[in-house]
Amino acid sequence: MIIFNKETDKDVKYKVPGYTGWVSRTNKFLEEYKKSSPPNAVDCNDGANTDPQTEDQHNKFCKFSLSNLGACSGSDANYGYDQGEPCILLKLNRIYGLIPEYYRSGEEIPKEDEAPQALKDRIDAATNKDQVWVSCRGENAADEES
Repeated sequence: MIIFNKETDKDVKYKVPGYTGWVSRTNKFLEEYKKSSPPNAVDCNDGANTDPQTEDQHNKFCKFSLSNLGACSGSDANYGYDQGEPCILLKLNRIYGLIPEYYRSGEEIPKEDEAPQALKDRIDAATNKDQVWVSCRGENAADEES
């Protein structure tokens, strides 16, 4: 959980800090993705993903375009912090040898996993189903904002 004052970008002593520190951290995190890709980066957007089982692929990774982040790509200089709706970026590192089993429809998700309907709808609507799906919500009703 992060706490920041969306009304100001300034940090005031003995008050809830402003959002400037979080904007700076986000800029620093995204710096690497703004640079040109190293030679071992491969284009995975065409559906031809890297095969983690081959030795040659262990040193390769998929290029990531900041445009995939939409408004969180930096086009909003404050990443939504000034609106009280900050961008939350989740970085998933590669696990060698892991071949995920992708859901092709929201109905494939086991009932005990309690996936929200919004996530199931996103899976159903997606053209590229070969991705890891993440949903973020409060654990209890009091944790969720309206």
